[in-house]
This record gives sequence, structure tokens and C-alpha cells, in this order.
Amino acid sequence: MLTEAEHAQEQYETGDYANAMQIVQSALSRDPDNAAALTLCGQILMKQQQYARAVDALERASLLRPLNVESSIDLAIGYGSLTRYSLSRDLLLSITETHLLDAELSLKAAEGLLAAGYPRKAFEVCKRANHRFPTCAELHYHSAYYAALSNAPAHVIETCIRFAVQFSPSNFHYRIGLASFLSRTGRNCDAVAVLNMVVPTRLPEITCCCCLKRMANLFFDNDLLEQAEQCAIQLAKQRLTSNTTCSDSIAQRGSGEQNALKNLL
Repeated sequence: MLTEAEHAQEQYETGDYANAMQIVQSALSRDPDNAAALTLCGQILMKQQQYARAVDALERASLLRPLNVESSIDLAIGYGSLTRYSLSRDLLLSITETHLLDAELSLKAAEGLLAAGYPRKAFEVCKRANHRFPTCAELHYHSAYYAALSNAPAHVIETCIRFAVQFSPSNFHYRIGLASFLSRTGRNCDAVAVLNMVVPTRLPEITCCCCLKRMANLFFDNDLLEQAEQCAIQLAKQRLTSNTTCSDSIAQRGSGEQNALKNLL
């Protein structure tokens, strides 16, 4: 049988924050200095975007025992959400410099640095993680995003996107991002070549309306009207049959960063 703490953690990990919070509050009512309950309370509140309460809970927990790495990142992101940007940056940099984070936590820390206004630092975090996880396509694609925001040279951005495509060739979003980048840098033939690898053979698999629209525009701008029409037809089908929006598979993380990435690239 699961302990109370294990049950609360299980509810949290499955996204049932209401039940997890109920268990946590019950534990805290018996022992207000329960560090584990305070930590989980802070993490739940972060998911619910109640940042002031989350920071309070995590700070209280940290006074009772050191926070684990994930909770420390949550606390740093909470600081940034409360516009305490320097504190957020310093804590995140301390974490990334003293711990060997896995790919997911590296991405989370990078997102926190970006939210605090430090895209170059976010890029550096992703690049360090790339050395440890060289085949993680998501890290490479986010590296391209942060590199672009940091005004890095075009070849650096392109290299990052190409690595993402190489390590996840079936990800349409990466491929469309590469094509968009090539088009914006005046390499229309290369952009079309990237898209021709999926049109028309894999076009029915693409359900992202934003991606289909961008593809149609790229083909149309290059006077490839047949391919543009094929994308437009698939787009019309998707709009009729679903409410699909651009919810990038690079990270089903629930942030607006992916739309920004597509717009940037």
C-alpha cells in the first residue's frame, strides 16, 4: 500500500493536482514543518501558476532541508515569475553549473533563464547539455531558438536545427522550422528541398494547421503552385475535422515557446 507521501506524489505526477494538494494540505495540517509536503505543495502551486504561494512554500521547505534539483529550478522560475529576475538568473546558473542535469531539467532551466530575460544564458545551458546528450533533438532545436534570440551567427542557428532534424527525422516541426529558416535567409531552393522530402508522400500525416499554412506559403512564394495547393487542401481538411493547433511535439510542455520558435525560425 502506498504511503500518504507516495500517494500525493503519484497524484501529482499524473496531473491530478487537486487531489495531490488535498493530501498535502492534510499532511501540513498535522505537521506544518513537513518539508516533503511543503516541497510538493510548492511544485503543485507552480503547476497552477500560483507563483507567490509556490515560492513561499518552497522557501519554507528549503529552510527545513535542502531542496532537490527539480524543486530548486521551480523556485528559481517562481522568482522570475514574480519579476525577481536577477535572483532567478543567479539561482538557475548556480544549479546548472554545479549539477549535471538531464535533458529535461536542462530545458526547464533554459526556459527559466529565457523568462528572466537571459536568452544567451539559456543558449549556453542547452549547448552544455548537448555535449552530454548529443542525440537529443529537442535540445538542439531549443538551442536554435535561444541562439536566434541571442543574435548568434546564422550558421550556428542552422547547425542546431539540422542536428534536430538529423536526430528526429520524422518530426515535421523541426523540418518545417529548418525550411522556414532557410527561406528567411534567402535559400529558397534549399528550403523547398527540405519540404519536398515530406510533400506529398507524408502530407496526410501532418495535422498541425500552423505548419500546413507555413508550408503552403513557402511553396506559393516559390511559384510551386501544385505543392502549395496540396498543403492548402490538407489544411482545409484539418480545419474541418479537428481543432488541431500548433502544439509542437518538441516538447508538449504547455508553453507558448514553441509558437514563438516557429515564428522566429
